[in-house]
Amino acid sequence: MSTATEPQEVLVGGWSPFGPVSEKEMEIFTEVTGRDQNIGNAHYVPTAVSTQVIAGMNYR
Repeated sequence: MSTATEPQEVLVGGWSPFGPVSEKEMEIFTEVTGRDQNIGNAHYVPTAVSTQVIAGMNYR
């Protein structure tokens, strides 16, 4: 049986489970989208984040 406190094994190239957005991830989001997070006619606010382990880090 697995609990939420046990570390999750992530395979290289695989995506992590979605989780809450950290302060650092929100900084990255703001940097990429601009200060107001308005793109076209939509306003974006991230509610969850998943990362991909590669030679760097991808976000979705």
